[in-house]
Amino acid sequence: MSNSKHCYVELSPNPLRFEAVSKARLNNVFYDDSNNQLFTVQAGEVTEVVVKSVIDHSSRTFRVEEKGPVISIKFSPNQRILAVQRTRTSVEFINFIDGNQSAEYSQSCKLKKAQLIGFIWVHNNEILFITDVGVELYRVEEEKCSILLLKTIQLSVNWSIYCPHTSILLLSSGTLGNSVQVLQLEPGNMIKLKRIEIELNSIPKPAKLCLQERDITVCQVYDKPRVLVLRHPLPASTTNSTTSSGSSTSSSINSSGSTVVNTATTSGNSANLVNVAGTTQTTLFIYTIFSAVSIKKTHVLKLDQSGRFAVNIYDNLILVHHQTSKSTVAFDIGLEAEYDGSVWHHKPVAKPATITSTMTDCELYSPNWVMFQPNIIIDAKVGSLWHLKINLEPFIELISDKCWLINFLMLRSDSKYTIIKVIHSTLDDINMKGNSVELIGQMFDKVNAVYRRALEIRMISQMGSPVYNQDNTPQTLIATFTETTPDNYVDQFDMYIHIFSKMVVLTENQNNTQREMVWVLMEYFRSLSDFQIPIDNSLQVLIINSLVQHKAYYQLHQLLQYHVVSDSKHLACLLLSLENLYPAAHQLAIDMLQRLPDASEEIIEVLLSKQQILPALRFLSHMGLEKNSRDLSARKFLELAHTAKNDSLFYSVLNYFESKKIE
Repeated sequence: MSNSKHCYVELSPNPLRFEAVSKARLNNVFYDDSNNQLFTVQAGEVTEVVVKSVIDHSSRTFRVEEKGPVISIKFSPNQRILAVQRTRTSVEFINFIDGNQSAEYSQSCKLKKAQLIGFIWVHNNEILFITDVGVELYRVEEEKCSILLLKTIQLSVNWSIYCPHTSILLLSSGTLGNSVQVLQLEPGNMIKLKRIEIELNSIPKPAKLCLQERDITVCQVYDKPRVLVLRHPLPASTTNSTTSSGSSTSSSINSSGSTVVNTATTSGNSANLVNVAGTTQTTLFIYTIFSAVSIKKTHVLKLDQSGRFAVNIYDNLILVHHQTSKSTVAFDIGLEAEYDGSVWHHKPVAKPATITSTMTDCELYSPNWVMFQPNIIIDAKVGSLWHLKINLEPFIELISDKCWLINFLMLRSDSKYTIIKVIHSTLDDINMKGNSVELIGQMFDKVNAVYRRALEIRMISQMGSPVYNQDNTPQTLIATFTETTPDNYVDQFDMYIHIFSKMVVLTENQNNTQREMVWVLMEYFRSLSDFQIPIDNSLQVLIINSLVQHKAYYQLHQLLQYHVVSDSKHLACLLLSLENLYPAAHQLAIDMLQRLPDASEEIIEVLLSKQQILPALRFLSHMGLEKNSRDLSARKFLELAHTAKNDSLFYSVLNYFESKKIE
């Protein structure tokens, strides 16, 4: 078992509890991932149904007429119509309106000799029947308690998988099962997308079903529909007899036959930890659906194991569970990987870890577990439903490459403070572990590349057009992220509050540490400048103060000369206040004020504060401010000239204002 300190996968501490299945209770459990509802069906003289919401744990209970075992049960999206499948030829409907429950009405399959595999609610009053000879789309008229056929598509179907998050339906056809028709479901319509021909390791003789439903996952990763295919090292003919059967709509829990329905064909997209014999390694292929005519194999994940597998998705991470070793490994297809010209080949983000749980009655990686997308795990035997979660903290130690770690965290939601923690710890280790400023600079570049992109997107949304050419940046984002540009970013305010302001406190009266702080600040400024990001005023003040305290006057002069820091009245005043420490700061401040369009009066005030009365008058005359300035009066100049006790200067000022006729 992995060290708990390095366990990054965990079960939610407060699972949804429901009545566990058992032979004595004669109950079944069903999960509908379209509505996030869990159904407990209790057989008896009447059938009692308890429906629990996975989102808020609310529940409702009702009874329906006992007509035999329930195969599948689901509410319509608006919760007004209940659909119940008890046979392989028809579905029964019950209306729930204003607390009233209607009589049952039913609909049989229209296609000839059709056997019903499952059904999907497409819209509030539209339902799709999936049969072994095709699919049938119906409209349910709840007021009339009648069903109207809208559209059919005929094709041989072995099994089906539906993803409610993308409205993508996969239909396996052909003797081998590897010819997969993709349908996009819309209200009132079914759109046929390109067919996927899944590669097989070998073709058995005689030919039989090779690609099983349990090996397929349909999900959404980085905002694109994906089809994940487990490719096992041995053909289906050599697999364990317990898993070599064809497509099934249920996963056995115990000898009584109580089940959590595998609603990849009835309620959603799920998978058990199924066993596949073999001595070599399993690979996970990822097909990406770009459009109706473009579906390509884009990624390959190297699992480096064989045995029982199941897949979940969390925060765009692909989590592959391995039952034999009781471990989970995480893949991130958004990170840079080996590219062979058509497909990205990915390795795990970190070493495998074991799922952790705060519950004592939970058997981890139990054969009874059934996984639903994106991150649901159900154990019907103990009566618990968990959400799978990722803890980012362990990755700080598990991923040694800091730049790679920053990229990984940038792609995670709510990871800002973990990123800041990584940067902070790296800065702390400059002395202890010899981390170089170059490494810090590379990390800053990773952060600011995404920060720049976030600023660009914000300005595009405000202006309606691009604001700069990405090619002008020193580093293209495509080289770092294969799938997307992260939405999560660390801006200058975050860096100032959580990094640099704390460094100031820690480095007081420590010359060596102050020097390192100056280097770090300069490197951050360099990175911001490379990505054409205007530097915030608070950071500019911080760098100027740090340079002066460290007596790095040459670097300060360079920053101002090459306009690395932007001109402002605030910075000019700061430079004036530093004149005692650095005399040249006075002239630097004057030069900065002269570059500003609205700082003329401030320049005159600075000159007068230095008793430079005649230069102030020349500047006043040059700028033509004699008649425009309300604050600068002849009396002020005359009083300063009189204070200087220089008669020649006094009469020169007096003659100047008399000639300009300014009182």
